[in-house]
Amino acid sequence: MMNKLAQRFSFRPSPRLIFCLPIFISLNYGVLAGEPIGRALKHYAQSKQWSDSTGKFKLEGSLKYADTKEVHITRSDGKLIKIELEKLSDFDQTFVTMFLKIESAMNSDNPFVPVESGSIPDVPSKAEGPKKLDMALGNQPWKPTSSSPSAKRVYEQQKFVTNILVHYRDFFRVSDSKAGGYAIGTTRGGSDSGSQMAFIHPHGFMPIVRSKERWKLLAVSPDGSRVAASLESASGRSQIGVFQVTQDAIELETQFPTKSPVTYLGFSTRDRLVSIEHSRTISVWNLEDLQSPKVELEGSSFASQSAALSPDGRLLAVTTGFGHIVLDLVQNTKIGELGRGNQILEGRLQFSPDGQMLAAWQPMQVFIYSLTSGKEIARVPVTESYMSSTFGWLCDHLIVGQTLYDYRRSIPLWSFKTDSAISVESDGERLIYSYGDQLLNLSVISVPYKDIEKQSTGLTAEKVYAIRPGDTVSVDYFLDTATQEDKDKVRQVIEQKVNSLGWKLAAKSSNKIVIRLKEGEPAKAEYSQRASIGGLSRMFNQQGPMDLVNYKPWDHQISISVGGKKVFEAAHTVTAPSSLPSRPSESTQSAMDRFCKPTASYFGELPICNSLAWPQYQGGVGKSVINANGELAP
Repeated sequence: MMNKLAQRFSFRPSPRLIFCLPIFISLNYGVLAGEPIGRALKHYAQSKQWSDSTGKFKLEGSLKYADTKEVHITRSDGKLIKIELEKLSDFDQTFVTMFLKIESAMNSDNPFVPVESGSIPDVPSKAEGPKKLDMALGNQPWKPTSSSPSAKRVYEQQKFVTNILVHYRDFFRVSDSKAGGYAIGTTRGGSDSGSQMAFIHPHGFMPIVRSKERWKLLAVSPDGSRVAASLESASGRSQIGVFQVTQDAIELETQFPTKSPVTYLGFSTRDRLVSIEHSRTISVWNLEDLQSPKVELEGSSFASQSAALSPDGRLLAVTTGFGHIVLDLVQNTKIGELGRGNQILEGRLQFSPDGQMLAAWQPMQVFIYSLTSGKEIARVPVTESYMSSTFGWLCDHLIVGQTLYDYRRSIPLWSFKTDSAISVESDGERLIYSYGDQLLNLSVISVPYKDIEKQSTGLTAEKVYAIRPGDTVSVDYFLDTATQEDKDKVRQVIEQKVNSLGWKLAAKSSNKIVIRLKEGEPAKAEYSQRASIGGLSRMFNQQGPMDLVNYKPWDHQISISVGGKKVFEAAHTVTAPSSLPSRPSESTQSAMDRFCKPTASYFGELPICNSLAWPQYQGGVGKSVINANGELAP
């Protein structure tokens, strides 16, 4: 079977990979054929896993040549495989198609390759079409652009707003205004669907504006005079709304359609609004004529939807599949690339308050880039892997999740705990903490920087971290009564995990990983024989005849110790689920036997930081609690 895509290929399913580069494309190409040669296309020549259209056959290999009909793949053993493009999976067809379009654009005499006409939003416009930039990753010099610091806040009090009556059943976010104040937006679902907005000043807040439509607040203008929101209707139509903030009200100034749901909004300079859609269309809107907003600059980023604007609104940073593109929205030019060559599947971006650095958060680490040189200046290991957690700058430090980091020393400084948070944001100088039960409360919390700096004097990464990339580790396995197949899978996953963390496997080391798979005591569970729609699952405690099934839970444990002192541990138990997925014509007992068994992938997917701190430094040298009243306590 191994020669019809090798032959037609066979290999393990792999995690989702994004092979995407940003470029503005057109339907009018020259000959779409070629080899991935040169710096701008080298990523397409890297080895990857390929799949056929059925998903049954897979292959490890690198792209050698492609045209619109046929793809040549060099297998890992050096043999050349040829396959028709249409027989590849949709993902791989997209990968090849993007390569062909970029390869064609690189060979074109035209320095500007326009976007597809179908990607331009259908909005009124009295001017010519938007300018389109060539954003293909290429060998372009870095052109530094200065960015002015953000304005200082005008308030000093810690808790300045309390008891705002806001239905935050689906609380969305608090957005900061550099002028001193915050816009707060909520959305609600169900029969009581709609949205609410309020603009909060240091000494009070606007009357709350309610709408039957589910507007999602996404941005506040630097001067606090406008807020921007997105709206997705039940019919799937999407809108952008721009609201004006006055002393008496928040009023809708204009709204206009987009092709797909909006994932990012940000105010740039000179009455410009930046939007990124789910389709990865990037648009810069001119709002000078609110009766006819028009797109001034537009293109597509075939990768992540992560983006950030500099404090002065001049620079836009956008994450791509292999780095970050920085655009100057005043000159409408690309000024450079950051982190080029790093594969980025997900992440978030934030400019520093002075606009001189860009922080790029990827799972378990943050990269810091200089906007003067375009080079990486620091890499900070972080323990937070949940990408929707708090992320931003606090003065000259980074806040990731509930921990503050010193990016220069790459160490944790301070952390806080709370049980009452609805949302925690950063305004660049303080934490904006929202909490409450029936009523929404808002506090501005100042971090005890002086105490933290004093406690952390003399600390270095070498002192804080017990294990770092390049260190050796040994692994002890206690796999109980698992089958030999499951044991082999666990060992393979652990070896891959160690390599991905940058650690080195050794037969003996003071850095020890202990892996345990332990089978629990026999137990029984009952499930209804009645299947859900399509026979996809049998629901627990449904009415009707019940099946009594036997099972044994499996406990998965991992611990990491250095010199006998534990620095990391995690556990996961696979036991009887409340609802049991089953296949057509599958008995309940067979479904349970298939479900309740060792899961090797747990160890591979478990988020582990590649630099593990000693216990006394985990969370930083300073630790605080934010109590139920929104106040900071030691």
